[in-house]
Amino acid sequence: MAATITIRISIVIGIALLVVGGGIYGYGAYDSATIDREAGIDVTPTFQTNTTATDFSDLPREQRALFLLAVEPGQDGRFMTTDEELQELISELPYSIRYDSTIYDVSRVHVDVVSSLFQPFGILVTGIGGAVLLGAAARSIFGRIRDYRMSS
Repeated sequence: MAATITIRISIVIGIALLVVGGGIYGYGAYDSATIDREAGIDVTPTFQTNTTATDFSDLPREQRALFLLAVEPGQDGRFMTTDEELQELISELPYSIRYDSTIYDVSRVHVDVVSSLFQPFGILVTGIGGAVLLGAAARSIFGRIRDYRMSS
């Protein structure tokens, strides 16, 4: 009798883990599809003489504006946005820009949201639920085989 109750509890736990894991995965998928991701640029002054640096005046007007939003003369700066059109302009910026006789290294920055971890966690919980159900099924089958052999 106790073995039957243990199997039933493990089945309930396995099904609960499957449902919870699926819900966590679904939430993560929804969040990944609907949240606006931030991206932008980091600008850092460099003391190297880079002859391939693009002059600030050679940039298109929109890219100059984006660069100026990030640059603080002589210091590191950052500009972040969720706007996809601005992110596209940022992706076209050169990696080195000469501005006011200082060369700035330009790097792209993407902010990943912690919610992107929901999907792998949901898969893990669902997998554990599936393993619990498989274990309960195996225990039930082996118990029946054992009982059949003992009765024969």
